[in-house]
Amino acid sequence: MVHARRSVFGRARVVALSVILASISCIGDKSAYLGVPRNLAVDSFGALVFGDACLASKADLCSTETVQSESFTVDPPSVLEVVAVEAVPADLVRLEMYKGAYMVHGLAPGHANVCGNGTFSDGTKRSDCSTIEVRAIDHVATRFECDPPIGDVTPAPLVRPGAALRLDVDLVAADGTVLDGAVLHPVDDAQLMGGPTSYLWSSPSGGGALTLTSVFDSKFSQVLATYGPDRVTGVVAAVDDIPPTVLPPGVREPIYVAEDVGASRACIGLPVTARTEAPDVCLGPKGEMTWAEEGGSGTSFTPVNEGTCRLSVGVVGGSGYQTTIEVPFYMTNPADPPVGRRLELRWKAVRLHQTGGIVHRHDRLRGMPLTTQSGPATQVGAIVLRLVGVRRRPR
Repeated sequence: MVHARRSVFGRARVVALSVILASISCIGDKSAYLGVPRNLAVDSFGALVFGDACLASKADLCSTETVQSESFTVDPPSVLEVVAVEAVPADLVRLEMYKGAYMVHGLAPGHANVCGNGTFSDGTKRSDCSTIEVRAIDHVATRFECDPPIGDVTPAPLVRPGAALRLDVDLVAADGTVLDGAVLHPVDDAQLMGGPTSYLWSSPSGGGALTLTSVFDSKFSQVLATYGPDRVTGVVAAVDDIPPTVLPPGVREPIYVAEDVGASRACIGLPVTARTEAPDVCLGPKGEMTWAEEGGSGTSFTPVNEGTCRLSVGVVGGSGYQTTIEVPFYMTNPADPPVGRRLELRWKAVRLHQTGGIVHRHDRLRGMPLTTQSGPATQVGAIVLRLVGVRRRPR
């Protein structure tokens, strides 16, 4: 009897689940979807996607049909037009790696209602509409991918010779809104690679500078330049730790280093040299008393014993050590059993830190960097906690 009741109950759950899945399958089925930018710069081109609103999944909650024929209407047509991708400049399509069949093209400031109408492979006729605001370009702005920041200082586009500087170019409206859409040559990009929204400047190994201008902004002038040790007027160093710092033995602890060139903070740093002033507490990455990091962007030390690590830091080729940093820390002891001990958990914050137009993400675990990312972010100031170590404390 018990077994029979379980069978009936099981069938009831299957029926209920089937009803739920059937109702979910109706969501988006037999509908169309038109994807376009919410805003668009005048004279720029933006992506257009038209197809089945059903998002197919492994559960086959709805059937995805293909578009057999399609047409588009724009009201008013003086503000915006829908063009076949063949009518878009070939270089822009190639650089944007665009794969669609159509694009939207901003003609004049205003609002335009765009509708897509299509016949689908199941014989249904479907449509979807969206409104796009076309806005004039007031100015252009640049953003740079720099080393991890130290303090709330916006870096300037200064890099060590031979370094590659990544930069993005934004089309900006008068109220500061960054506009969608792409145009060819938003800046004088003859000596840049990539485009039209993201570029790479390979700085000369012998040093030099490049001045960027823009036909869309007569006031825009951006100088990208290299610098050497002789131009460094200050060095700052910091660790990304939240006290109390607890380090495992033998694991390198990063030190972030940045250089000041006059009143400007460099974007990409020079190779760094360091010297331990407390060899009984910390040494170089390979146990050295003095060491150099050829890659730039900072250095690291190896913990030896609990205490305060004192380092003198400078740039290779500079006038001696130009700053000092102290890092007090405790150490874990893997050989000690946890039985009979109280463990103090240490947590690390993952921070989104913004300096000017540059947003950096730092994610570090057990004293070592996991990821460092730079670029625009939708959230700034988010905090995520991660367990990064323990330290013993007597009962």
